[in-house]
Amino acid sequence: IGLAQQRLTTDKTVEAVAGRVVTYTDASGNAQSLSLPEKERLSVRELVVYPIARAGGGQPLLEFHVAWEIFVDSAPALSIYVDSITGDILGAERKEAG
Repeated sequence: IGLAQQRLTTDKTVEAVAGRVVTYTDASGNAQSLSLPEKERLSVRELVVYPIARAGGGQPLLEFHVAWEIFVDSAPALSIYVDSITGDILGAERKEAG
């Protein structure tokens, strides 16, 4: 089965993450948590390549995931990255102004 046949649709992805809690680091370096709103307040933007650094074998490894980038309407500077195959939340980033 090809990747396109295995990929979660945008609707399924939003359903999978709505109501879940995500953790991100703010501009001061502090860990913050946010409960994601209902699916109507989440906007899937596009498929992106999301890199994750992992330690292994004494060397840092870099994993690449095809992920949906999702914006939270109530927190417009927050982007959530969700694995397009597993539906796992890979990360969240707040883009601070300035």
